[in-house]
Amino acid sequence: MPKLNLFLDSSALFTGIALGTGAARVLLLLAESESISITISEQVVAETERAIAKKVPKALNDLRQAILATKARIIRDPALEEVMEHLDLTSHAADVPIILAAMQDKVDYLVTLNRKHFMDDPGVAQRSGLRIGTPGEALSWIQKQLSTKHVTEKTMDLGESRQRSLIFLGISTEWIDLLMEVGVETVDELAQCNATNLSNRLKTVNEEKRLVRKIPRLSQVEEWVDKAKKTRV
Repeated sequence: MPKLNLFLDSSALFTGIALGTGAARVLLLLAESESISITISEQVVAETERAIAKKVPKALNDLRQAILATKARIIRDPALEEVMEHLDLTSHAADVPIILAAMQDKVDYLVTLNRKHFMDDPGVAQRSGLRIGTPGEALSWIQKQLSTKHVTEKTMDLGESRQRSLIFLGISTEWIDLLMEVGVETVDELAQCNATNLSNRLKTVNEEKRLVRKIPRLSQVEEWVDKAKKTRV
């Protein structure tokens, strides 16, 4: 069964890279683990580069690395003639190429944080035939889709399933490998950990095996444990 294919606009891509946390970041991590596919257009890349250069120039390299790590597909922008023929898609002409690119690629979801231009007018989704939502809404939809797929196919490897559950907490794949090395393989196990003790164990194991170049800060481990506990409730 093909992987879910999500189209990220520049607002979603920028947030996932510049903030490094939240649902947009989790979507990028899911793509890195090859749980989903991410598609972006040439316009999305250009808009994101401009936004990062203006607001967080140090993150420009992070954008390039994210595109490589997620194996994001960069598709060509629609031709001007096609755009002109679809100006009725939205009242915001600048967004027509984004919507049209997602339509032409037949993506499963268009992810955006621009409610005013994409979601406040329900006609945009109706006219385009696209499922449109925020990173958080897309993430909830993905969880349901992947859960259904697992139940119906029953082919998902146990290790992959556990890794994916941790990714949904916003933990990068390399740190998940480190967590598994110290015996923390599920959200339930993470929720039962003492953050300080876990942080020390991660440091000790990494000093011995050199699994990652940089270990997570204690504050990050505390955030993981807190999220895991809330997920269990």
